Amino acid sequence: MSDERGNVALIVTVMLTVLLGISALVIDVGNIMLERQKLHDALDAAVLAGAAELIQAKPNDELYQLAMVADQSELTAISYAKANGVHNPNFEINPSVREIKGTGQKKVPLFFAKVLGFEEFTVKGISKAKARPVSSGTGFSPLGVVAPDPTNTLTYGFQFDQEYLLKYDPKNVLNGNFALLDLPRIEQTNSGADNYYDNLKYGFDGMLDVEDNPIVFTKTGVIPRLTSDGINDRILISGNNYIYVPIIDALPSGKNTVTIIGFAAFYVTQVDQFTIRGQYRKQIYQGGWNNDESLDKDFGLYSVKLVK
Repeated sequence: MSDERGNVALIVTVMLTVLLGISALVIDVGNIMLERQKLHDALDAAVLAGAAELIQAKPNDELYQLAMVADQSELTAISYAKANGVHNPNFEINPSVREIKGTGQKKVPLFFAKVLGFEEFTVKGISKAKARPVSSGTGFSPLGVVAPDPTNTLTYGFQFDQEYLLKYDPKNVLNGNFALLDLPRIEQTNSGADNYYDNLKYGFDGMLDVEDNPIVFTKTGVIPRLTSDGINDRILISGNNYIYVPIIDALPSGKNTVTIIGFAAFYVTQVDQFTIRGQYRKQIYQGGWNNDESLDKDFGLYSVKLVK
C-alpha cells in the first residue's frame, strides 16, 4: 500500500511539474511575443526618425556632405532606439537614396520558466525606412508654381531658402493668369472665389496625383481680398507659415489645363490682397509615392515610410 501511495505521489509530483512547466511556457512565451512587438515598434520609430534626417541629402552632394547627413541620421536613430529599450542597435544608412535599415535586440527576463533553468530570452528585430519625394496627397494650396528650370532634373532651378513669387498681382501677371488653380472641393458648399478661399484656408480636400490625376485647370481672376484672408486664416489654424503647393509644367494663358509634375513646400514670407511670396524649404509631408521610383521628381517635399 505504501508503495502505491508513493507511486501516486510521484505521479502527482511529475504532473504538477509538467503543468507548472506548461504554465511557465504559456506565460513567458506570451511575454516574449509582447516584447518582440515592442522591439519592432521601437525599431520602426527609430528608422522613421533617422529617415527624416536624410531629407537633407541631395543627389549631387559631395561624399563628405552625405557622410555628415548619414552621421546625423544614425545619431537620431540610435537615440530613439535606446530610449525605447533596444539593446545594441545598429543602423545601415544609404544617404544618396535616403534609406536606413536598423537591427537590434532586447533581453526579456523570464519568470515562471526559471524553474526549468531559463533566466532570459533575447528577441531580435529588423526595420527599414525611406524618404522619397511626394507624388500624391491632399491638403495642397490652389497655387500653381512653375519650376524655374524644368530641364534641370537635380534642382529644377529652385534654390532652398530663396524667396519665390507664388501668386502674381496685376503688375507682374504672366499670360493673363495669376498662378491660381481651379480645384473644386469634394465637400463643396461654395463656388467660384469662395471655393478658392476654402482651398487656401484648409487645403484642397481632394487627391492630387502626378501619376493618376495630374491634369487640372487654371483659375482666372486676381481675387484680391480672399487671397490674404485665406492664407492668414490658414496660418492661424495650422500655427505655422508653411503651405504646400503643386509644381506645374507651365502657366498658359486664360482658362486652360496644366500638368502637375510634383509638390513643394514654401514658408510664407509675404501676403497681401494680391500677392503671395514664400521661401522654398525642405519638408516632410504625409503623401504618397510614385509606383515607379525612377519617376520621382525631387522638389524637396518628402514622405517618410517603412519599407520591406
